[in-house]
Amino acid sequence: MAVEVDDADGVSSNPGGFRLRWDVVLSFRGEDTRKTITKNIYEALEKHGVRVFRDDDGLNRGDEMILPVFYQVDPSDVQRQRDPFAKHFRAHEQVYGNAVVSRWRSAMAKVGSTAGYIFNASKEAELIQLLVKTVLTEMNKTPVGLDAYTVGLDSRVEDVMRLLDVRSNSIRVVGIHGMGGVGKTTLAKALFNSLVSYFECHSFISNVREISAGHEGLVSLQNKLIGSLSSNTISVNELNNGISAIKAIVYQKQVLIVLDDVDNVNQLNALVGNRQWFYEGSRIIVTTRDREVLPNHLVNELYEVRELQFSQALQLFSYHALRRETPTDTFLTLSEKIMSLTGGLPLALEVFGSYLFDKRRIEE
Repeated sequence: MAVEVDDADGVSSNPGGFRLRWDVVLSFRGEDTRKTITKNIYEALEKHGVRVFRDDDGLNRGDEMILPVFYQVDPSDVQRQRDPFAKHFRAHEQVYGNAVVSRWRSAMAKVGSTAGYIFNASKEAELIQLLVKTVLTEMNKTPVGLDAYTVGLDSRVEDVMRLLDVRSNSIRVVGIHGMGGVGKTTLAKALFNSLVSYFECHSFISNVREISAGHEGLVSLQNKLIGSLSSNTISVNELNNGISAIKAIVYQKQVLIVLDDVDNVNQLNALVGNRQWFYEGSRIIVTTRDREVLPNHLVNELYEVRELQFSQALQLFSYHALRRETPTDTFLTLSEKIMSLTGGLPLALEVFGSYLFDKRRIEE
């Protein structure tokens, strides 16, 4: 996404959003904005943990998402390139030619016609908070990524969706348990993607076990949860008392929370406590290898993820090893022997299959 700040000194380009290194591209023109509103927007986003790219040199274009800020300029002037923009475009045409500048004009017309935010010096702080809230909301709508090819997932999603029953106003906490590599995380991601549009506030926290074992593990987990659920500024005192901050948020709003790979009940106590914390209609999903860490006072529905059936396992292996849904006759017997080694675990099937992808002889 790009937060665009346009002023009368030049033309603002629209670099595409990219999520691998940056969350937001803060694009602007004019030194007068760099040290004023652009600086303030940048610092406000940074405080919320948003990775902000402030200049547009060297960016590749990608997916567009524009939040225009019209800084001391009329949006209609931007759209039609009138007044301060007219002379600059005429000068650009002399240097770069009509063909190039016509594309710039089209881009400017698009930005000018996009519903944006008109700067008011007396309300700058309010505008910045609104921009931060909008950015955080858009970031939270980004679904989590799934493997390109899955087998047996749809039926599992349907089973758990029945347990979650999003039409009910009750608070549902579903514990998904099963051995490592059986597909719990994939199921949790698919459920999150299916449910995310129903909830204004949502959070998917991966690797709970790993993060918990690190420095300030539980505190770090609490801060991640608070940050993803809240679009408002949380005070230092509230952050220091993570449980109070979490309860204050989840008691007022319907939330969707996924905690992936929990291995200790203390992690649950620190993050989701018990059902009385939550506003009606909230949904919490917990995945774990250990059924015993799912306390009855919190979890009211259980789902065990079992190994894939033989035909499903063969299909998944065949896709990763041969890029087809069933093995050729040449490799059928060997593929069936490999099935017996994996125990129907999707992760093992993917690893074995991917390793054998470039092998085309029985001996290999």
